[in-house]
Amino acid sequence: MSNDEIRQLRDVVLGEAVIALFADQRPLSNESLIRQLMQMAASESDNTRRKACLEAVREVRKNSTLINRQPEVKKKQGGDNTLH
Repeated sequence: MSNDEIRQLRDVVLGEAVIALFADQRPLSNESLIRQLMQMAASESDNTRRKACLEAVREVRKNSTLINRQPEVKKKQGGDNTLH
């Protein structure tokens, strides 16, 4: 499988995980998404899809780390919004 095909399958299983969370009316968060993807990987019989699930977990973790590192915008009185 090419890298593009792997990324595409990763995105597919990520979408399936989000849909599963919504279908079960569970909250959508990084933690719930990772948990769902891990459950999908554990129950997956196809090795390629299992790897795609685990790759999706890595992607969610990587992106959540990047989001947590971004500076926070705090609003001050008078409308001066600065990064802190």
